[in-house]
Amino acid sequence: MFKAPILAMLLTVASASAWAKPQSTTVDFSSGTQGWLALASDDGTGSVIDNSTGNGTPGLHMNYYFTGAMFWNQSNQSFLGDYTTSKSVSLGIDVNTHSIDSGGDDDGGAQYPRDFLVELRQYTTPGDASKYFSVWHMLGALDKNTGPLHFSATLADTGAAELASGWQVYDSATDGDTLPAGTTLRDVLSRIDEVQFDTRVPGYSYDPAHYDVTVDNISIKSAVPEPEQLAMLLAGLGVVGVVARRRRPVAATA
Repeated sequence: MFKAPILAMLLTVASASAWAKPQSTTVDFSSGTQGWLALASDDGTGSVIDNSTGNGTPGLHMNYYFTGAMFWNQSNQSFLGDYTTSKSVSLGIDVNTHSIDSGGDDDGGAQYPRDFLVELRQYTTPGDASKYFSVWHMLGALDKNTGPLHFSATLADTGAAELASGWQVYDSATDGDTLPAGTTLRDVLSRIDEVQFDTRVPGYSYDPAHYDVTVDNISIKSAVPEPEQLAMLLAGLGVVGVVARRRRPVAATA
């Protein structure tokens, strides 16, 4: 008969291994944008793949005067959809900040470092990208003086009821940092419609500046269950049931 500590150990190992197989996608822009967009033209749309400014590979280059540097994806299903089908999800990006300045010559080329974050959006009104819930994480800061940087953020438990440390939520309808009653973190993560890397903190407004920024190696990695490992976990639970039945006390007879 298994002892309780051994059963606990077996279940822990089975549970961990059931989510052990990672799946990953990395966009290095050597095969096009693969759905990633950046502000880069006079009409405020478009993306430029630059072969000279990436981090070892071609990069997506934004050289534009706007309220923030933003890079987003609404079409690549490797980055979108139901995050809760994975135990954990990690997102990464390489950034080379060439300049964040006023766009004029009267300040001597002064630099203005900016926050940098990743935001996972779920649209709440079909066809209206301005109405959404989001989960976001501050990655760090963009600054010309730091050189190329790698940023990453991990949702360690996509099924958690509460936000993990460093993660926050946003509701564009109320411009608030809480979700409506009855809407949970899991509800938002169950359908991600857009992934956005941005210098603008949700809910805040910013003055325009000249952003000359290149991003590269945008990645997503998720831990998904393998069928044979899930079978192992279910078998382990079956063993617990058998042992529990064997240990059930027998009623005394008169």
